[in-house]
Amino acid sequence: MAYDADVIVIGAGLAGLAATAELVDAGRRVILVDQEPEQSIGGQAHWSFGGLFFVDSPEQRRLRIKDSHALALQDWLGTAAFDRPEDHWPRKWAEAYVDFAAASRESTSAHPSSETTGTSFATRFMPSRMGLTSATSASR
Repeated sequence: MAYDADVIVIGAGLAGLAATAELVDAGRRVILVDQEPEQSIGGQAHWSFGGLFFVDSPEQRRLRIKDSHALALQDWLGTAAFDRPEDHWPRKWAEAYVDFAAASRESTSAHPSSETTGTSFATRFMPSRMGLTSATSASR
């Protein structure tokens, strides 16, 4: 079977889906490939439910939730179980993401909080290799 396309997009996460949509809207023929099955389209966004990742944020401190860079990294690495040689770069990415989240000290007070909406916006769920679990030691 032969395929013909102007562009091949690797990865059906949010970035890949957005790139594919833009390319199709621009009249390009696109092939979108991903290692995951069709029911998992969306990459990590499929698992996150739009959750937010905070590390020792002002909101967490206000709610007396103890958190730290070390605890966030422990949660991520414990969930991801980076235990294969090919996990080197995904682990580096996770470490960089936690570094970024821990360095972001800007308040999200402009966003509705649990006190005004009755919902928790600072809880994050991470997928485990065996299925979806709440894998955090602190509400993030």
